[in-house]
Amino acid sequence: MNDAPSATCGHERMNATPFGEFPAPLVDTTLREEIARGVFVIPDQGKLLVPNIGIVVGEHSALVIDTGLGRANGERVLSAAREVAGDRRLYLTTTHFHAEHAMGAPAFADEATIICNRSQRDELLAEGERHAGGIRALGGDFAGLLPDVETVLPDLVYDSALDLDLGGRVVQLRHFGPGHTAGDQIVFLPDEQIMFAGDLLENKQHPVLEAESAGNGSAKWLDLLRALERLHPKVVIPGHGNSTDASLISDYRTYLTDLRDGVQAAQEAGTPLEEYLPLLMASMAEGRLDWANAGFAALTVDAVHTELADGPGRRWTTGLDVIGRELALPADQVFATMREQVGELVARQIVRATGDAWSDGVLTPRDRSLISIAALAAGGSAPEWLRPHIRLALTNGTTLEELEGMAALLAVYSGAPAGAVTALTIHQEAGKPTPGN
Repeated sequence: MNDAPSATCGHERMNATPFGEFPAPLVDTTLREEIARGVFVIPDQGKLLVPNIGIVVGEHSALVIDTGLGRANGERVLSAAREVAGDRRLYLTTTHFHAEHAMGAPAFADEATIICNRSQRDELLAEGERHAGGIRALGGDFAGLLPDVETVLPDLVYDSALDLDLGGRVVQLRHFGPGHTAGDQIVFLPDEQIMFAGDLLENKQHPVLEAESAGNGSAKWLDLLRALERLHPKVVIPGHGNSTDASLISDYRTYLTDLRDGVQAAQEAGTPLEEYLPLLMASMAEGRLDWANAGFAALTVDAVHTELADGPGRRWTTGLDVIGRELALPADQVFATMREQVGELVARQIVRATGDAWSDGVLTPRDRSLISIAALAAGGSAPEWLRPHIRLALTNGTTLEELEGMAALLAVYSGAPAGAVTALTIHQEAGKPTPGN
């Protein structure tokens, strides 16, 4: 597509795109704000394809988080970093490979040590040109800022965790797995409890899952959000939108859970995608009328549909079969028995989670322990049946916090003592004080 015509609106150049007119995606470094000592945010100004950018300064080094779209924006960010960092050593990291976050990296190639996780590096090589091509197709300044793809590879690659010492300040880079993309990374300042979340979290914007993305997977994204919650951040800088607090993580978890449950229910009922898509989109928009990018809800529904379309009925049956083996019950009696013990909501969640896990064919010891204990507890098993599974869980790396969380879920939703009995048994096996004492 050729460059679209542009218009002038006050002093702001505008781009005419197939989606309407938007300001040029230029990072305005004059808006830089110091949110804590030596921690700066350059806000996105609410502009399309402009991310929130971070600069963290230590005694001898400084870290830049994301670059803006293309070399010109990268040069702006580099200049802003030099203003606050002086002649300190510079590092650059990017929250994921998407062009507005990572393709200003050429400006840093000779100025900074570039760091990212291995999955992000691989995804940049595999998908970077495709993603940049989609942005160039918007025309105008969007295309002008990416005249070609300049792929700059990282100088330092890590797998899941890297602690970076800037001098008197340690910054944690963490890759918990795929979500928005395959290589999502967060940057966490443990002393200040500040989190730069990239597009794993966007304030008042619908989350984006693309069916063709290697990172696609609502279940994986939900796992990742639970990992973010365990960091207990006080300040969250999303990829786009205003900075906020940890409630944004809960908002996204609720959104993805509701959407996933809606898709699952429609598929179990045999409703075609084209019939339930508009209804589910309307349901997701309810109460979120001030959220931007509502059009992405359709992409996300389609992606989750693809994710779960691999035989949802078969996965449900697999879940019933596996739990039936644990409880020594016929599969056709499992759901009714569990529903009596813990209520329909938790029973349905346990069957689905079990079916999803076993159908994937790859289960960690932690997965097996949590699912086995949940199934036994939900079926009303006595403590003596729970004890060996709890002991095994504690020796295979399952944390007490994870076991307590599962027991709490059972206690909250069940109307029966399954959760309380399980929690008590877990504490006895772990040698911990009885809950509540």
